[in-house]
Amino acid sequence: MQFFVEQAQARRRSRRLLWLFALLVLFIVVVVNIIATYVWIWVAQDRVVPHYFYFTNTAIIVLLIVGGAWIEIQNLRAGGTRVAEMAGGRRIQPNTRDQRERRLLNVVEEMALAAGVVMPAVYVLEHSDGINAFAAGHDRQDVALAVTQGAMQRLTRDELQGVIAHEFSHILNGDMALNIRLLGLVFGLQMVADFGHWLLNHTPRRQYGERNHGFALIWFAAGMTLLLLGYLGEWCGRLLRASLSRQREYLADASAVQFTRQVEGIGGALRKIGGLGRQINPRNAEAGSFVIHPSSDRLSHFYLGPVNQAAVNRWLATHPPLARRLEKLYGRSVTYLAATIINDGIGATADLPPLSYQVTNFSDARRIHETLNPVAGLIQSSPEVPDFAAQIGQPGPAQQRFAQRMLATDQADQASTVSLPLILKAAHEPYTARALVYAMLWAEQGEVRDQQALDVAVSLAPPARSEIERYRDMLNTYPASLRLPLLDVCTPALRLMAKQYLESFLQTVQRVIEADQRLSLTEFMFQTLLQQRLAASPQLGPNKRYASYASLQSEIACVLHLLAYVAAPGRSTRNVPHNQAICQQAVHQGLAVLALKPIAIDSGGGIAYPQISASIQRIRQLAPLRKPAFLQACVETALVASSPYQHQRQLTMVAAEFLRTLCAAIDTPLPPQVSIQFAEADALCR
Repeated sequence: MQFFVEQAQARRRSRRLLWLFALLVLFIVVVVNIIATYVWIWVAQDRVVPHYFYFTNTAIIVLLIVGGAWIEIQNLRAGGTRVAEMAGGRRIQPNTRDQRERRLLNVVEEMALAAGVVMPAVYVLEHSDGINAFAAGHDRQDVALAVTQGAMQRLTRDELQGVIAHEFSHILNGDMALNIRLLGLVFGLQMVADFGHWLLNHTPRRQYGERNHGFALIWFAAGMTLLLLGYLGEWCGRLLRASLSRQREYLADASAVQFTRQVEGIGGALRKIGGLGRQINPRNAEAGSFVIHPSSDRLSHFYLGPVNQAAVNRWLATHPPLARRLEKLYGRSVTYLAATIINDGIGATADLPPLSYQVTNFSDARRIHETLNPVAGLIQSSPEVPDFAAQIGQPGPAQQRFAQRMLATDQADQASTVSLPLILKAAHEPYTARALVYAMLWAEQGEVRDQQALDVAVSLAPPARSEIERYRDMLNTYPASLRLPLLDVCTPALRLMAKQYLESFLQTVQRVIEADQRLSLTEFMFQTLLQQRLAASPQLGPNKRYASYASLQSEIACVLHLLAYVAAPGRSTRNVPHNQAICQQAVHQGLAVLALKPIAIDSGGGIAYPQISASIQRIRQLAPLRKPAFLQACVETALVASSPYQHQRQLTMVAAEFLRTLCAAIDTPLPPQVSIQFAEADALCR
């Protein structure tokens, strides 16, 4: 799945949507002015309209539509969490002991770690018995993922993985920002109808006097016109929303098959939607995904399946027919499955299947067969992006096994308790997650460690030094390659902190890093990741996009230079590569991938991390279709520097860690060479 192509297409669709929205606004403005002119001539018996007549009409309409859309989008500025709360979701705490919630979190964490993206906030829609889910957010840094209670109760672990993989496709393809814009624009059009309805309800009555009769007619005509045009505009907006949404569902279904390496995941979930729907309404299989909530209709295009009967309407359907989706997946017609509630160990009965709670093996699941040609047809490769790009964000069995080992859980002794390794328990609690982050930055030297302890002690609600050092000792028993993935596992718990505690934590981390008055590469990576993952407000995306590598040549060369330095074997302790010639060759090789000329980088004064950070921020603004080649240049540079004389080239672990940090900073999934390096570290083997 070429996510960068899909992201570029999502941006094009957003621009096309804005143009269509502008045309719709123009149409409403023109019709309102035409009708208003005829009403004025009829009531006032005057063919000359007052000054600013058309300006006033136009200003009111534009203010209602554009202002309403802007207000709604601003209300959603908090990102995915705001949408999930609007849908009635309850956030699942990272340290939950509920078995079903723990299973859902494990599935989401596995998918996020394997794909190399930030762990989303996870919500449950408790009062929804249908099987459904959605992902929402402005970008991959502020994603929320919501799953209905019915999905948690009725889906096996493999089926739940398929649903989560479907939603991760929307995350990686850039569909979420488009969905939020659609929500805002439809709301703006609805404002016109609401204002017209308000005018009709407040039309002056004739008892106020005959001379006000003409004014009352104008008032009534204005209200009726706005009401009808508002409903027409809202219907057109919903039609556009439905058309865009239907196109994305086939692609997300195919992506889910690619992610999980099996069709029975997402396929089984869709078949159970049909089975549950037949139980509810024998004539409507789609009813199995219905969600009963006041906001469900507004958010219908976010969901895995239709949320109500209106969303199944032929013209306004936000999803393709269920039977058609299944036929695309399986290549033939298939029957629906019974959606029984899966036993969770409480009040167990013999006729219910056991809850699949233990972590399963992705690679042992049934593979995609040749019958899946329809799926392959949905995801043909594009000549715009090289094959390297098609592999980005595609976790294979090795990456998935690594994520499973990171998060493997033992079978619970009781349904209400979960046995987790102590270090993972700490990562799921806000208070202990802070101590764990401090432990990963804790110095070996006594004086520096004492200064770090003083810095932590003056923060808000500081963890005890003994607790930090206990986690430090535990971390020392595991490979260092675990620390960046472990930081990703800590992120959801850290995000639960109140704003003042989060700000205090980030300031304390900065002081802990500066305690030895130097900045190491590891500390720079932690600093970059924490700032990216824990930003106070979501970044709505830079206004400027660079379509040319030449515009960022010095920044790209700067990043490649550092990458060559950290990847080169036998580097000295000073900030100068051990073998300058090898590093220079690696940088030139990377620049050649982008057809850029070699550029001289002065490393005599050492590597300036602030310059690297500024360069990364500008590279983040590369157009989506330009990022794959940039990542390919980075991987090529690291491979040349890591193994200059070997036929079989392989990244060093430190180079893979820096590339993981870089991908997070520029908001892209991991390339295969990086994710496989973490997988081959064979961390946390049991």
